[in-house]
Order: sequence, then structure tokens, then C-alpha cells
Amino acid sequence: MSEDGLSDTHDRYLRANGFAHALRHARTIHGETFPVFVSGRNGAGGVAYETDSIVTAGTICSLQPHLQVSAERFVDMFNVSQAITGYVLAPATGSPRVMGLGGWKESRIALFEQAWDPSRVFFGNHYISAAIDPFILNVTADLHPMFVQLQDASGGSGVLSRFPNLMRHNGTIHRWNRPILGDNAQGEPHLRVEHRALPVVPAAIDNVSNAAFFWGLAYGMHIRFGGDITKAMPFEHAKANFYEAAKHGLEAELYFPGEDKRHTMAAKLDWLMEIAHLGLETLGVDAADREKYLGNIAARIKAGVTEADWMESVLQTSPNVRVSPEVMGALTRQIARASALNMPVHERAERFRELAD
Repeated sequence: MSEDGLSDTHDRYLRANGFAHALRHARTIHGETFPVFVSGRNGAGGVAYETDSIVTAGTICSLQPHLQVSAERFVDMFNVSQAITGYVLAPATGSPRVMGLGGWKESRIALFEQAWDPSRVFFGNHYISAAIDPFILNVTADLHPMFVQLQDASGGSGVLSRFPNLMRHNGTIHRWNRPILGDNAQGEPHLRVEHRALPVVPAAIDNVSNAAFFWGLAYGMHIRFGGDITKAMPFEHAKANFYEAAKHGLEAELYFPGEDKRHTMAAKLDWLMEIAHLGLETLGVDAADREKYLGNIAARIKAGVTEADWMESVLQTSPNVRVSPEVMGALTRQIARASALNMPVHERAERFRELAD
């Protein structure tokens, strides 16, 4: 996994790789290599390796639903997005192997936080109190601009035209919930929350369901908690939930608003579905679509099966045993078939032996 694996279609990735090396030299971090360690689960698995480039980041494919919100609602919607990330990720986990060995249920999280500059990939350490907070952090936290281009700023009235380097810089800071300042079709500025924690999974219906669950929970929690989730859920609980969900999927025990005791997603399923339905109904999603997509999430949680669980059931191999490239190739073919069938993962899990024939 060397620099030779980086695309040379344009120089963005080569420049990013050079920038990452320069930062590591400046901070005297591990010299020329990028060490990566992903722990196993329940004492099994785990993998450590080194690479001389950021090419590992190329393995990290994600589904990124956005929330476009008013400036007045942005602070709470950003904070809510942080608070619900663990709930959204737990049933969506789908990368249980790294280099053929067992890792987290969503190993992609651990990989990206190490395969790039660690200071630029993070969940955060506190809720925000003003919409400008994350943008101020971008320029005050030793996060050096990576791509800078001098140009005439008089070419248009929109944010992208007037502040191009602000946008470029923000695009190189990979929060798991990233604030976006952009323009609409009329060139008017707006604020969005870009949710980056979700993986891409084989079945289209599962991808849409995962996004719908995020949107529903975000708006539902905003309504249920009166526009300020911070009063009901400490940030430390939100952050702990994110990493527990990434490590353990639906087996994770998570914090919920107003409680210090942790619960599984299955134990809180009715409450989660009530909140998500409320959010999607508020957004104008009709009852049939709400039931189709949120019902898919509910069935997955009841079955206790995520994409990661299905993959492991197909592999039938201990996390301590490195899966051969031939077996991983066979799994990849089953993933392609699952995508073509558009079969939800909880239904596919019941038939994995049939799919493997």
C-alpha cells in the first residue's frame, strides 16, 4: 500500500499525501510511515500494519446524507446529529475485517482516524454553542490549510465564489458530522450538516433506510427535546456511543437521553422508532414510505443482524484467522449478488447459505 496506489488523474491525492508526510515530520510522528492499529472484539482478532502513504483511506467508502437547516436551527441540529450518531451507526455497521483479520464491526472508523492526519479526522470533544464555532476551530486548532488558490473574489456573490479557500479548507477536515457552508441554486448561502459515519452497504433499500433513520432521528430528537439536546444528553455519552457502536454494532450498550444506564438498541427499539417516525412525518414523508424504510431498520434491529454480522456468517472464520484473498474474493461476489437482489441484510442473513451456493 504505497504511494504508487494513488490516482494520478489529478494531483489532489499526491498533494494530500505529501502534505500528510510534511505534517508528520513537523510533529515528529512516526517518521516516514503511517502505523494503523485496529483492535479486535471480545479478545479476538485485531490487526496492525504500517504504510508509507495515505492510500489506506481509499478503502473508506461512505454514505453521506445531508441536513440543510436554517441558521437559527443549525446549532441544535448539529448537536443532535452528534447525539444520534451512535444510534444510526450501530445497525449500519459493515466492515468487520481489516487485511483479512477481525476488527471492529465498522473498522472503517478506526482506519480513517489513523490513515490520514489524526488531527483532521475526529468526532469532537464538546457540543457547539454557535454556528461559527467549528469554522473558528478550523483556523485556530493547528489545522493548516492544505489547498490554497489565489483568485479574484469578485466573480460572484455566493459563498463558494467569495470564500473559496474557506470551503477548500473545511473540505480537508473530516469530522464525522461536518458543518457545511454552501450556496443553493440561487447562489444564496445556507448551512448543512454532512453526516459521514454511515458506510455504503450492498442493498439500495438498506442505504436508503439508514439515511431515513438518520433524518428521522435528527428531526424527531430536535422536536422531542425542545431544540436543545445538550440538556438531556452529555456530550461524553454521545461520543462514547459513537465508538461503542463502531466497535460492537447491535451488541453495543449505549447511553440514551436522561439516563446513565446503558441499553442495547433492541431494548430501546420502540422509543427509537417513535422518535424517527415523528421526524420523518414532520419532514412530510408519507406513512407508507416511513413504514417501509424505518420498518426495515426495526426488523434489522430485532434480528440482531448488520452487514458486518452477515459477512462474518458467510466467512465462517474466526477473527483470529486471516481470511485468504480467494475467500475475500468469494465474499465480494456475494456482496455484488446481494446488491443486485436488493435484499435487506436481515432477510439475506436467513438465506446466506443459499446465497453462497
